[in-house]
Formats: sequence, C-alpha cells, structure tokens
Amino acid sequence: MLKVARYIFRLTFGVLAVFLGLGIIGWMCYNEFIERLPQYGGFHWWEPFGIGPALVTTGWYWLKSLARNAAPMKPRPN
Repeated sequence: MLKVARYIFRLTFGVLAVFLGLGIIGWMCYNEFIERLPQYGGFHWWEPFGIGPALVTTGWYWLKSLARNAAPMKPRPN
C-alpha cells in the first residue's frame, strides 16, 4: 500500500512540478521578449535561474525514478 501511495504522490507532483516550472519559465520569457505585462517587475540576470528550473528538474527526476523503478514483470517458472 505504501508503494502505491508513493507512486501516486510522485506521479501527481512530478507532473505538476514540470508543468508549473515550464509555466513560470514561459511567463518569464514572454515578459522579457514579447510583451511586458504590468504585474511583471523584471529580473536581474540571476533571478530567472530560481524556482522554474528547480521545479522542472525535481519533477523530471521524480518521473524518471518512477520509470526506472517500474521493473517489467517476469514470467513465473512452471
């Protein structure tokens, strides 16, 4: 039961982290290169390397660990 809960947690929050991280990176790039929205205050050169890439990296790691730990079922010998 604990393995199922861990699998669901990592799957849910891994996908959520990747999408939120890409959304933050996309919003930042949109405001820097296309059109600056009034809510956007701008960034220093180091600030874009904050939470967006960290979320994508963490989510990707969780999803990769799910794929790596999901071993294929081996047929039982008769």
